Amino acid sequence: MHKKQFKILLVLLLIIYIPTNAQSKKHVTGLLGYSDDGFATLASFAFSTSDTKYDFFEASIYSAYLTERKTAYNIPVTIHSLNLGYFKKLDFLSFKRDFILFHGGLGGIIGTESINNNSNELPNGALITSNDGVIYGGFAALQGDLFLNDKLRFITRYKHFYHANSDINKSKFFIGAGLKFLIF
Repeated sequence: MHKKQFKILLVLLLIIYIPTNAQSKKHVTGLLGYSDDGFATLASFAFSTSDTKYDFFEASIYSAYLTERKTAYNIPVTIHSLNLGYFKKLDFLSFKRDFILFHGGLGGIIGTESINNNSNELPNGALITSNDGVIYGGFAALQGDLFLNDKLRFITRYKHFYHANSDINKSKFFIGAGLKFLIF
């Protein structure tokens, strides 16, 4: 590559990747990830009264398709929950010019937990004494955002759930990656 072409490419990349001061009061995200012996998805909508890069309220839908391995059988577990929370920028971890941001979040959850596809009987005839049903609890989260352009960010998130009334495991985690689309 010639020096002139390299300089033009470098200038174009800088124009595309340098953050602007544009404010976004809403965004949507989609993540895929791993959660306690299975995979999970997280889709969310967030809004802020000022700018979502500083703080935001979030409503998200979490779905996990897990396998309970603490017994002699691999028992399928499905979780679907609504998460409502508040996230705040962690200035001590974030970079200047908002190229990389970190947010911490706390919130509550309500959802459903299905054990063994709503069947109480295992293949060998043994019975499951745990009940399917409504679960509730809270979560704590850490999210990292990498600037791609004015409307798009690559995000990673670690989210730790506490399901106060779960019959199989009160503590679960989610680690995933995805995209955030800013709505100006």
